[in-house]
Amino acid sequence: MRKSSVIKPVCSGLAILAGSFSFLGSAQAVTLLSEDFEGASNLFGTPTYNYAANYTLPNLLVPAGGLQYMTGAAGINGSVSTNIYPATGSPFTLAAGGITEAQIDGGTVSYNLYAQFSTYQAQNDNGTLSVQFLDSGSSPIGSPVRIGGAAFVSALGTGTTVPERAWAADTLLGVVPSGARFAAVEIIEVKTAGGTSIDGYMDNVNISIAVSPVPISVSTASPPDNAAGVHPAAAVSVVLRDGTPTLNNSSIQLSLDGSPVSPSIQKTGSDTTVTYDPPGFLPPSSVHTYKIAFNKDGGPVPNTTNQYSFTVGSYVDIILPSPIPGAFENFNSTPEGGVPTGWTVTNLDTQLDPTSEPFITMTNLDSAAYTNWTVVDAARFTSEFDTYSQLYNSLPQPPGEATDYQRVLSVNPFNVVNGTIVTNLATGRFAFGNSGYRLGLLGQVVYMFTKDFDVSGYTNVYLSFHSLWEQNQDSIGAVEYSVNQGAVWLPVVYMLDGPDVMTNLDGSIDALTTLTNVYTDVAQYNDPVLGIVGGYYGAFIGVDSNLWSTLAPYISRRVDNDTVGSKRVEIFRLPLADNQSKVRLRFAHAGTDSWYFGVDDVGLYNLPPLKINSIVAGGGNATVSWNGAAGTKLQKSSSLTSPDWQDVPGSNGASGAPQPATGVQTYYRLVRPY
Repeated sequence: MRKSSVIKPVCSGLAILAGSFSFLGSAQAVTLLSEDFEGASNLFGTPTYNYAANYTLPNLLVPAGGLQYMTGAAGINGSVSTNIYPATGSPFTLAAGGITEAQIDGGTVSYNLYAQFSTYQAQNDNGTLSVQFLDSGSSPIGSPVRIGGAAFVSALGTGTTVPERAWAADTLLGVVPSGARFAAVEIIEVKTAGGTSIDGYMDNVNISIAVSPVPISVSTASPPDNAAGVHPAAAVSVVLRDGTPTLNNSSIQLSLDGSPVSPSIQKTGSDTTVTYDPPGFLPPSSVHTYKIAFNKDGGPVPNTTNQYSFTVGSYVDIILPSPIPGAFENFNSTPEGGVPTGWTVTNLDTQLDPTSEPFITMTNLDSAAYTNWTVVDAARFTSEFDTYSQLYNSLPQPPGEATDYQRVLSVNPFNVVNGTIVTNLATGRFAFGNSGYRLGLLGQVVYMFTKDFDVSGYTNVYLSFHSLWEQNQDSIGAVEYSVNQGAVWLPVVYMLDGPDVMTNLDGSIDALTTLTNVYTDVAQYNDPVLGIVGGYYGAFIGVDSNLWSTLAPYISRRVDNDTVGSKRVEIFRLPLADNQSKVRLRFAHAGTDSWYFGVDDVGLYNLPPLKINSIVAGGGNATVSWNGAAGTKLQKSSSLTSPDWQDVPGSNGASGAPQPATGVQTYYRLVRPY
């Protein structure tokens, strides 16, 4: 005969050794309460009925009914009424029988409620088993968890020829909430309007908690699933965390794009790091999938596979030769506070604030040191600056401002030159034109002019420089060039906040409107003849205004406050610079407390021309050949009148492509992304 008990360990897969538990592989469970109502008394102090009275159908469940079951005692005659029976010993301590508070708070302890229910004929009086979890201060955590109740009992069947009701078991599994320390248990007996007694019947009540085995799992995966803009040199790395069992390294299998790879495996504590670094760079915008397989139960054969996909960011591997002799500047031989020999700087009168520091102080962004472009040591941007001359004026500096310009050296992982990622755009010293954290009443407008570079004898001339630009919603960064000592300026690039770039109905850029729209937050300056000028971006560029409508190809949308996106190795073709002896560059920055524009490694380059070397027919194909380079690809079109240039598959970075000789006239050209 079954006996009632309050707390007893239940050992599934456990050996009893000198009164302690020895784990053999299954979960350890603790019974908080078990009541079969067979004794003269029970844990809930309820009255009982004998099954022999035949108030119900026989209880043939497992476990089956014994001799007795509980009932709810007297209620209010002819009225709905409720009796509540707290369990003796309630609330019960949860951290018992080897289960710890840490396991509870770690979400690895589950509860299991079980009871059998019946009622008297059609009355539908009902019982509910209720458990309320409590914290260490005996305050409730969430709502009670319950089984049985009116809906469950009303669905019980009846006999085929008699009105007595059947028995049915209800159960509930769940996770003991974090912070729970006790469980308050009670039976709630509810009588419907009929009758005098509460005839909600219950038997074989059991409440247990158990520590579930924790399987080995993936703690982190890099790149994460569905990641976009992934670094081209990214390694695949997965951290597997031991659970109850320990990971068996022989079960680990890693594959990339369907091919098995040989990763490095390193164990630290309970974590095993699985890493594979693909050779070279992953192609731009390419999509990849990797799978990690392992045995979550500690066995030697994998039984679990996790799959992850990611997309590499868009990037261009710029192939640069040595710069044209005499046409390169890295600023490292120029003292801080100056500019290279032959270079000049100027600014427009934006009415300096009288509280700005008038002295050359390289650690104050609002001092006279930054009223113009200046050469500065990159290491300064790993430290702190005074802002708005607050420290100079003995004023408190808001938190975060002093170190905010460490953003200048933010790394863009998609700068690739000659097959190498350019991590540091500014090395040693670089030229810096600042607007941010300055108090100019009308803004800041600064220009830097290079000396004249002689590129006589060189064609296909390109400008490349390291750009440390950060866009603001009201700023413009401009680069222009001249081949006649500044008499006429030609466009290179105009960097503007995306929303300020106006478009035509067909979506193309409306350059004239973009450059002439007037804004209240765009910089202005005091012209000695015209007075206050500006408020529109065209006011700060050198190209004649009658040509502004043609500048759409040179307008580059940038993102406001993006610390990384405009940190680029820039490269631009200067078509009118070929064979010129006086090529001058102009860097401009206009804003109203609007970040910064830094440049380093400014150079002019003679890039090899794009040239198809031969087209040779043979074997039903026409093989097109050229001098291959990263990013260079072949395109074809069936017409030059209205050309529709299409990339030839497989030609990117190659030096030849066989094309079927179909007899249809086809034109070919080579293109590169710069």
